[in-house]
Amino acid sequence: ECKNHSAKTTSKWFADHDITVLYAPANMPDLNPIENLWDIFKGKMRSSRSNNIQTI
Repeated sequence: ECKNHSAKTTSKWFADHDITVLYAPANMPDLNPIENLWDIFKGKMRSSRSNNIQTI
């Protein structure tokens, strides 16, 4: 299991500024919107029929 990389000073700064930190795994697609876009892109690429690199 990975350790938390937050320094005590960083955690204190967040607390002082009323910022809630979400502790979650790095590969959590729910919190990483680009992952949803990659899924859409891959789906479109799979459904397209290209004969060569230029048509992609």
